[in-house]
Amino acid sequence: MTITKQDIENLSELARLEFSEEEKADLVQQLNRILTFMEKIDELKLDQKSDPAVDAGKATPLREDQAEPCFSAEEALQNARKRHGDFFIVPKVVKKSS
Repeated sequence: MTITKQDIENLSELARLEFSEEEKADLVQQLNRILTFMEKIDELKLDQKSDPAVDAGKATPLREDQAEPCFSAEEALQNARKRHGDFFIVPKVVKKSS
């Protein structure tokens, strides 16, 4: 399979992108190189061996839940720029739509 300039033009129209003629030529060349690499990978004979890090035959060992000490509100807020009691004050980032 090869990519043509027409393929790039069709895709750019669907994606609503605009490319110069030079960019289209570059994209054709780059995508065809990628496809060539993919074909080489397809030629490899890889066994269907499982990944030792993700062995489906073994369950993931779980640890027991244990309560651990945590920060006090004062320690957590000690570097806050603004605060109100035990809460951070942050700038509003959501605008109301009308």
